[in-house]
Amino acid sequence: MSSGHNWLTARGFTNYRIEHKFGRDENVDTTFKPICIGGVWPTPTISNATPLRIKAGGNANDTAAGSGAREVTVIYLDTSLNKQEEQLATAGTSASSYTSGNVFRLIRAYVSASGTYASASSGFSHSASITLESSSEDWGTIDATNIARGQTQIGCYAVPATDNDGRTVKEAYVLGYVISADSNKQVDFIMYQRANAHTETSAPYTAARTIREHDVASGISFIEAEVPIGPFSPGTDLGWMAKAASSASAIVDFEILLVLED
Repeated sequence: MSSGHNWLTARGFTNYRIEHKFGRDENVDTTFKPICIGGVWPTPTISNATPLRIKAGGNANDTAAGSGAREVTVIYLDTSLNKQEEQLATAGTSASSYTSGNVFRLIRAYVSASGTYASASSGFSHSASITLESSSEDWGTIDATNIARGQTQIGCYAVPATDNDGRTVKEAYVLGYVISADSNKQVDFIMYQRANAHTETSAPYTAARTIREHDVASGISFIEAEVPIGPFSPGTDLGWMAKAASSASAIVDFEILLVLED
């Protein structure tokens, strides 16, 4: 995505990090929903942040001493918008323990330890789909349909206040994106922003606003902005949503530039 990097040089940004995000939903229907497995990406107010756990009902092999997933790492924003990382031991068909911290936004989760050396013939690193949940709703799924994916596929993001190593994030930009839909299926894509998600707990709220919209008849569309899209401040939700005339698959892949304090 060369134009974005040329723009970086022109702006004099020298301290930054690029975050890669991608999402998939194979069951897009006639209502707009997030491009994520299961079509869910909860966005509670800061006062309703909640711990997460691995949901009961998985596979007995996905347990702390099993042949499948032994551990899942959860990456999330806490109520101070700091990026946190926690490891949850799997518990087979039972629910795991909860995260020790409250989750404001789930960034991603992935299988971080397995009882199987991954290969094409082994079916990779977990035996069934693994779903993260709060006490009341699903938050994200590591899919295992046809093949174990090993991590969530969440086509949404929330801008943190600090980077992985604790550096302050000044602002964020979207550098470019790829969207794709089933052959011969009409899928409508919308990218939206909602600022101040971390500061507002009652009305009036900052409105969510569409920042890109595309109607894709089939195949793949690649978009690289001549000028990166933004800026977006910490606490801003950036989400991709899709709907279709009939059941379809939608995929989004995008890059986010985090500009850091010098």
